[in-house]
Amino acid sequence: GNTSKASAKTGVRVIPVLSEGFKGNKAAGYRAACEALLELIGTGGSLLSPPDSPFHLNVLGEFNVAGALWAIKRYLDKMGVTMVASITGDGRVDKIAGSHQAGLNLVQCAGSLTYLAKKMEERYKIPFLRVSFFGLDDVRAALTEVARHFDSPLLMRRAYRIINRELARVEPELKFYRSRLAGRRAAVYTGGAFRAISLIKTFQDLGMEVVLVGTQTGKQEEYEEIRGALGAGAVIVDDSNPIELAQFMRQTGAEILVGGAKERPLAYKLGISFCDYNHERKRHFEGFDGLLNFAQEVYATLCSPVWDHLPHERYPRQRGEAQ
Repeated sequence: GNTSKASAKTGVRVIPVLSEGFKGNKAAGYRAACEALLELIGTGGSLLSPPDSPFHLNVLGEFNVAGALWAIKRYLDKMGVTMVASITGDGRVDKIAGSHQAGLNLVQCAGSLTYLAKKMEERYKIPFLRVSFFGLDDVRAALTEVARHFDSPLLMRRAYRIINRELARVEPELKFYRSRLAGRRAAVYTGGAFRAISLIKTFQDLGMEVVLVGTQTGKQEEYEEIRGALGAGAVIVDDSNPIELAQFMRQTGAEILVGGAKERPLAYKLGISFCDYNHERKRHFEGFDGLLNFAQEVYATLCSPVWDHLPHERYPRQRGEAQ
């Protein structure tokens, strides 16, 4: 009907996203987007003939904020793994249409694209791994899990070569940031729980304590995993409103909030440092260089001299001075 008319008029394929009136919650929106993508996936011709590598995968739920996808692709290229499609950051219609030919799906944002990964597993027999490329432990795990999935000693050797070389390169700078950030208290508020878990581990790797964690779409089992990663006095909130979030930040003594653009004004009104982890950041946080970028961002805001000019009674905690 209308879709056919729109396709004929524009000369390109038109796929409707069935979310009339933007019905439902955030998860319903993700599902509507995934259903639309499934209309495109499987319609493309062969992208792998002749194959340039026996190892092919798609990256799902990576949105290429500040070029993060390109950092991930460099690691895969060095390992000898071909990225067929990225869904949806820096995605291309023909590659997404042919993504059913890949041998593995890596799911970065579990909340948004796990449904699509499960459908592709049912329809095209493509297994998926839930991975993160943020933080030392998660990057290491992601690269080695890819090699393990393809059952390739060659890939595993290349993965460890990349890991060891990159760790040796970034460790001196990370040592500097750890010395300045150790003992500071962080609050995390994200869309999905998997991202929150990565942030907890990364803050801990920087010597910091996560005292408050909240998500918008976390599930019970994910909150149990979060609880296991936190210290005894930490607070966990689910889909909190700004008033609750502010109360808990005061209660826990959080010194920096990591969240999205909506949380920035809240942090600044409280006299608390802020780091944008979502879609408005200017530098990517994935991979080894991304971890350095994150440490630099946290250090720059947490140790800025500006906090010394706040009224003492409003924010009495000791601040360092950024250099």
